[in-house]
Amino acid sequence: MPLASRSLCAAFVAVLLFSLMACKQQASTNESANAARATAREAYIYGYPLVLMDVTRAKFTNVSHPTDSGSAPTNQFGNIKAFPDATFTDVVSLRSRTGFQPIPGTST
Repeated sequence: MPLASRSLCAAFVAVLLFSLMACKQQASTNESANAARATAREAYIYGYPLVLMDVTRAKFTNVSHPTDSGSAPTNQFGNIKAFPDATFTDVVSLRSRTGFQPIPGTST
């Protein structure tokens, strides 16, 4: 994994751990615990798509020359000759059949 990916993942994990530690240290008051949970939730909502995009980028650029599957080294173009079917798994994402539920405490 490239250094930028490692540092992005490390920063994301650090924010989550810091939020959880703050929740445990200040759990004496319900208000501070709720604030720590809200911070952790916001960090997850903000950071998760960034991590998914970086993993997808790393997967597509981890080749030595352009391929027919669309992968290519950084600063080169790859070409997919046909529209991907249901078995295409190169893009890292949530499953399309995931039942999305609103996050508790947010308005939808």
